[in-house]
Amino acid sequence: MNIWVLSGCSSGLGRCWTDSIIRDRGEPVIGITRSDNAAGAMLEEYKDLFVPCIADVRDSFTLSEKLHQAVKEVGKPTRVVTAAGFAQFGTLEDLSSEQIREQFKTNVEGTLNVIRPLIPMMREGEASRILLVSSMSGVACWPLLGAYQISKYAIEAIADTLRLELQDFGIQVGCIEPGPHKTGWATTYARRQETRSEYNKQDLVSRSSCGYTINDPAASLPFFWKIFDSSVMPKRMATSPEFVDFAIKEAQEKLEIGDPRMSIKLNALPLSSTDNDIEIERVVSTFSEGDREELSSGLIEVLGSSDIVKILDENRDSGPGSLREVLRVCRILGKTDASLAWIAGVSNSAWTMRGCFHSLEAQPYSMERNKILAMVLGRPGLLKKIPHRINGF
Repeated sequence: MNIWVLSGCSSGLGRCWTDSIIRDRGEPVIGITRSDNAAGAMLEEYKDLFVPCIADVRDSFTLSEKLHQAVKEVGKPTRVVTAAGFAQFGTLEDLSSEQIREQFKTNVEGTLNVIRPLIPMMREGEASRILLVSSMSGVACWPLLGAYQISKYAIEAIADTLRLELQDFGIQVGCIEPGPHKTGWATTYARRQETRSEYNKQDLVSRSSCGYTINDPAASLPFFWKIFDSSVMPKRMATSPEFVDFAIKEAQEKLEIGDPRMSIKLNALPLSSTDNDIEIERVVSTFSEGDREELSSGLIEVLGSSDIVKILDENRDSGPGSLREVLRVCRILGKTDASLAWIAGVSNSAWTMRGCFHSLEAQPYSMERNKILAMVLGRPGLLKKIPHRINGF
């Protein structure tokens, strides 16, 4: 049985997730909230499975003290979720330094204040996981949300850094990027700064709305549980399919190769998650059993899906494999973001990188080769994994 610590437990997505943990899994939650009234109501509703930790995440000393008290009562946590936060609206010109600091105190420092006192306890356990709540605003930007977006970009960096620092202790770290949900995020709990007259306020307000479907909080639960139930915790997961398509397009437009010979934009990549016309022609059938098993494991690790094994097995004798076919497999599974992650070497397998480049050597200056080089050169640290130089690179 897992023991959970969840900040922001009394409202929004945090309340939804707390309810699901207790009702659907029957596991205890140490819930962090500032509200005595909310804590009392949740204690009455959930009984012994809810242990209130009444503290402000900005107050690191008091929070640490009360977390240790709660842990003595319930036990050492194996699951931590940092859902406390709010949105500060206003142009960066109009917001004061104090308003931006307040945004950071809650969203960034508050996140670290929850996690830091729990790491020593989680280090002693097994299979512990930490989920940081980012946002689609931690990946893309809209006007009037600058302070919030800066804070959520910081959350993404915290998650990536913690993952690297804690990997030797078996503590997995992931990030969830919720899309719009009916939580009061932009109304009840938001703070707003008046926009000065020089701006076209109506235009800014219009452009600050993403226009995506606003879902009930419960719509986030399949993503939430997939993050925790996958054998390997996904590094990040967005809850809005509309936003995923937008983010992929944005990434393609931003990422370029500096070398003039390879100066291409990645918007040529066949990445549409709604493209249903793609067929699997050939799938890695030339690899040995050992290599095929490693490829399957690497993809499962990133995709969190055993379907890949079935697809690989069904196509093992259908012709020579290539990077293109791996992309197709990922796309058919609806895992476009995961296919890019795999290409970029997320599985940390030298063989994976070797396989990517081996499949491209036959066409040394092909567009396909340029695309994979774009992905790799976009992350210089991955070049160390390439076992040999290819055509002067």
